Amino acid sequence: MTEKLNTIDQTIQNLDTLTLPELNELITKIKGYYKLEEVAIAPTTNSLQAQEEESKNVSLILKKVGMQGLQVYRIIGGKLGKTLLEAKKLAETLPISILSNVPKEEAQELKTQLEAQGAELEIK
Repeated sequence: MTEKLNTIDQTIQNLDTLTLPELNELITKIKGYYKLEEVAIAPTTNSLQAQEEESKNVSLILKKVGMQGLQVYRIIGGKLGKTLLEAKKLAETLPISILSNVPKEEAQELKTQLEAQGAELEIK
């Protein structure tokens, strides 16, 4: 029994060295060998890339301007290249997406700046 456990541990360690395409090929071969239809052993390369892409890009939703509205409009205007009046008009229809399809870090940075001025935001 101990030998089998050692072999299983070695197999798992060997799997750690495989690249994603190699792992995907192994899964396909295992499915064929055991005649498995659809078994969720591991995500495919395409689904992993889609998940990675989703986690990279987000939207920043302005829900409430807050008490420091003028400062919020200035920050939004500066970030979006809009005048103060354009930024104010944009923020009049809440909730509104002020950034979309941007890296999460960029959205978080702007969110932090706006929250410091009393705005309420959400990252989606």
